[in-house]
Amino acid sequence: MSKLKSLSFRFLLTIAGMTLVLLNCGGGGSTEPSEQPAVSGRITLEGSGDLSGIQVRLFNEVTLDAGLSAISTTYSNAAFPLSQESVFDHRQFSAVASATTGNDGSYEITGVGEGSTYIMVVSSDDIGFRYVYNVTTASAVNLDLRPVQRLSGNYFNQPLNFENDYILVEDDVFLDPNSNLTFSGDNIFVFGGAHTVTVRGNTTINTGANLHVFGETISTTGELLFENHGNLNLRNLLAHNDFKLAIDNSTFTLTASSLQNTADVALSVFNSTGTIENSIFLDSNVGANLTQFNNGILRNAVFLDNSTDLELSQSSDIEVSYTLFQESGLNLELIGVTGNVHHNDFLSSTENIIVADLTTVSITENVFRDSDYNIRYQRISHQKPSVDVTPQRNNYINTAIYVVELRGTTSIARVFATDNYWGTTQTTEIDELIFDRSDLEGLDIVTYEPFSTGELSTAGVNGS
Repeated sequence: MSKLKSLSFRFLLTIAGMTLVLLNCGGGGSTEPSEQPAVSGRITLEGSGDLSGIQVRLFNEVTLDAGLSAISTTYSNAAFPLSQESVFDHRQFSAVASATTGNDGSYEITGVGEGSTYIMVVSSDDIGFRYVYNVTTASAVNLDLRPVQRLSGNYFNQPLNFENDYILVEDDVFLDPNSNLTFSGDNIFVFGGAHTVTVRGNTTINTGANLHVFGETISTTGELLFENHGNLNLRNLLAHNDFKLAIDNSTFTLTASSLQNTADVALSVFNSTGTIENSIFLDSNVGANLTQFNNGILRNAVFLDNSTDLELSQSSDIEVSYTLFQESGLNLELIGVTGNVHHNDFLSSTENIIVADLTTVSITENVFRDSDYNIRYQRISHQKPSVDVTPQRNNYINTAIYVVELRGTTSIARVFATDNYWGTTQTTEIDELIFDRSDLEGLDIVTYEPFSTGELSTAGVNGS
């Protein structure tokens, strides 16, 4: 099973149930109730008289991934409990029962298990597809839907309001500053090809609203680009397959969202400031690339199984905190950055942190566990040495090769890596975990005494 398909078993976020109407044991359709366990109801479509031929299918609920369940429990501050709403993509499963509607939109699905709970998928060319969760037998599910909302071309002075809609992007789209975009309820946003939607108008995702992002096929990758926003608030944005979110020249908040992009960057931020929190980035070439992210904050997030989790460059006064980085090639790359990296967990990865030119950063009270390399300084230019790294009060546990590795000179000729726990109290063993002047003439010196003789309870995401 590919990583993309495995997302259906792994993903997360808190997404409210669809505001489509779900009624218990009540009428609404003309179909006579069956004596055997059944799900029945009626579907209406705005502007349509003949409602026949709409496909109604029932799917078993997804078995939630035990590993992500454990992460959700252990890192409860990240606030991403697993849910059917966040993991389910009907294209990756087979229906267990189905029916089609009659002329009046009524349907009845029989052959279902009594007392079972299902996810209903309603689909046709006119409506796209919609999900209804927590469907039980002997119930009536009545839906009042709008037809597919299609986007293409340029929009000027035109507000776009979506509520519980299926939105199909058929070409590149541009919304000028006077074309506001509003989402209410549960919306399904589908890229019909490798298109870009550029939004310059005010964007509002109302409280309780959710935006599920799909490609029309599993391999389709689209881009949603927000430009020149003074107060952009994005929440509950859930990518079900490859998708790129880009934010340029804006002040923004991104929260309670999940992004993946196997071939490219899931989140790209340029010349912007804001807060990224309670979100997950996984199965991507790069989870997030933040360039000129001055005064930016990333906290309470999860990066999992990316080639590179987070690239930060040309950014001043950043904060990366209370975030889990796990099972990736490289967790964090800092180039031309000032700020603080504290109270994070770096777990089971090849490299945790690379620090390069023009960077002054404090790396404190983090947990590094079961990785090959923890902190490495690498010179990448011919500029005068200008790096000041302060790795202090961290826990380094089960590091395979180096805790601190110097591959270039710093601005102060000495790295003060004091008050850390090194996984040992033997200085000879600590020496083996450091690559500095004692290993190669011309490098700087790493000073590690005094050091802690036991794990620091204040370190890491759950540090006290």
